[in-house]
Amino acid sequence: MPTPQASQLTLFYSPAACSFVPHVALCEAGLDFQLVLTKIGHMTKEFEAINPKRRVPVLIINKEVITEMSAVLTAIATVAPEAHIFGKTPLEKIRVYEWLNYLSTTAHGQAVAEIWRTERFTNNPEIYPQLRAKGYETMREIFAHIEAKFIEGNVTEFAVGNAFTAADSFLTVLYLWAIRFKEVTIDIDNDYPIEHELSELHERQATDGAVSNLVESPHSKAATSPIPSRNNVGKRPDCFKNTFQEICFILMATLALAANSLVTGAMIIVTASIGRDLHMTQAQITWISAATTLSAGALQLPLGQLTDLLGRKAFFIAGMVGFSVSSLILGFSRNPFWMNILCGFLGLFSAVIVPPAIGILGAAYAEPSKRKNWAFACFSAGNPVGFGLGSIIMGISARIFDWRAGFFFFTILWGLLAIVSIWVVPDIEAYEPGPFGQDYVPVLGNSISSELL
Repeated sequence: MPTPQASQLTLFYSPAACSFVPHVALCEAGLDFQLVLTKIGHMTKEFEAINPKRRVPVLIINKEVITEMSAVLTAIATVAPEAHIFGKTPLEKIRVYEWLNYLSTTAHGQAVAEIWRTERFTNNPEIYPQLRAKGYETMREIFAHIEAKFIEGNVTEFAVGNAFTAADSFLTVLYLWAIRFKEVTIDIDNDYPIEHELSELHERQATDGAVSNLVESPHSKAATSPIPSRNNVGKRPDCFKNTFQEICFILMATLALAANSLVTGAMIIVTASIGRDLHMTQAQITWISAATTLSAGALQLPLGQLTDLLGRKAFFIAGMVGFSVSSLILGFSRNPFWMNILCGFLGLFSAVIVPPAIGILGAAYAEPSKRKNWAFACFSAGNPVGFGLGSIIMGISARIFDWRAGFFFFTILWGLLAIVSIWVVPDIEAYEPGPFGQDYVPVLGNSISSELL
């Protein structure tokens, strides 16, 4: 194989095609080369004479014509061995080939072809939709496999080793293709560091025209930017290890907001039953719901300040445990006095968990994005969801057993949530304590005012 200085390299490429892969590899290797545009569907006779298979990429090194992805990339690696586009160790080379073969055959040759080149598989247009549906299904399986591989290998920057390889080129073009697939949902900011990779390529000024390979999609005549447009969902906050933890915490925060309305909905269902069972007067019955609402509303503001001072995660877990314990004790109430007192404690702990929940949400989603909008929209649904959930749970429990069973169910539910929150709730503190008087005097003042009210 000729040396880099003696080689004359020409790459035949097509916009939005897999020729992006060797294009980037050539740039990363620091080689001088010429580009020849060859659009799919408009192959010239000259190109057919060079490659009768009518496919890109085609790499000409001096007079040698090289086709097929693996062969082209291997040729580039041979011309520029110092670039290590197949890794630096024998094992890394094996892993790069493993990625390339999987992406070339299963992803590109099967799934993408079924979606964009359906006519290659059948001459019957009536079954095109079924083939495309199968292609989307395969693509979803592929991205699930890729994500699992990334998690297994703790991939944060490069697919193989600690430097760029040909596998990164192919993965990048695959994710850029996937942006155009409405039927395939991917978290492009977190599943693969594509934006980091592209920005690194531009910063090294090695790919002045490489990304323009993707200006046109096989199904669109033109695009307005090198990187295909997509909905700016936003990046997953760094405090969450994965999307599953993020979803679980949002659900947890929503239930935190739902706690007070859940108690309100539950009390409305069983107020009459509690009054009869405990022989309560009309005034005492009124305090069953009033104690919960009053304690929650009066203490919400000072508890918010205490949350920032003592720690959001610790306060959240303490509130969950307190709510669970209060529900348990309330279920054993035997007289009106303790019933109303414990209702007040139930309202207190429902107020404890709201400030840390909204504080962590606000700190985690500091940047405006659709992701933030979705998270807060779900959180805001807590009140109506809580009221309905409390009414349904207490109604079923009272119907089958008695009113105490509903509170025992809340004990179990919030106890489990408290345990799960140890792993799910991120530890985010965005508060810098000031002098003692500056921090604690407002809290004490608010607390006294609330108690007087």
